[in-house]
Amino acid sequence: IKLKQNDVAQRATSLQKTQKTLEDYKLIAPFDGVVSRLDYKVGDNLLDTGDEKYVVLQNKDFIVVTIPLDQVDIVRIKRDMSASIVFDALPGQTFDGVIDEIDSTPIESSGVVSYNVLVKLPTPKDLTILSGMTATVQVQTAKKENVVAVPNLALARTGGRTTVTRATGEVVMVEAGMTDGRFTEILSGLNEGDMVVSMNVTVTASSSGGNSQNQTQQLMRATGGMGPGGR
Repeated sequence: IKLKQNDVAQRATSLQKTQKTLEDYKLIAPFDGVVSRLDYKVGDNLLDTGDEKYVVLQNKDFIVVTIPLDQVDIVRIKRDMSASIVFDALPGQTFDGVIDEIDSTPIESSGVVSYNVLVKLPTPKDLTILSGMTATVQVQTAKKENVVAVPNLALARTGGRTTVTRATGEVVMVEAGMTDGRFTEILSGLNEGDMVVSMNVTVTASSSGGNSQNQTQQLMRATGGMGPGGR
């Protein structure tokens, strides 16, 4: 009887191990979704190292846009940052999203290294947005409000110094802050309402085949309330 009892105990242990192994083969998604691609069929060897096969499960509640960023921009991006998305198929409409994941795996192409960033947004109702559509994404890395700002064309940088020229011709050294690529925050050296000179330089071909420069001066007023920067 004891021998039979030991045999039953061993078989029970073996059954538990087999059940645990079976559970390890189950892949349970953390959300409800729709299987949009299934490369496997019954009887396939899951350990086959041949052609890559996939099971793609889509979460209909969210859309994920993947954007590649170079090594200069990726260090300024963090999870949960706000992003605005415009799809080429839906011009004139802007959708709000957030940075959901930053892939640290480098991708090298033609000597340029980039990293994939996943931007998640709720699926818009009554609109058709499909996988593979092209989108433009702007990420707001920083924001300043109620600050003095001038056009970038008004700034002159020489020898580590930043200066602007007042409407009177006076050259003033200023301390520059954030920029959005068009306007730059002025931390000191100017007050709101000061008039500064902004210089546009265009290069045109002369009749002799050389180049000539046309300079256009514009009087610009230092304004308050610079928009989002660092995009």
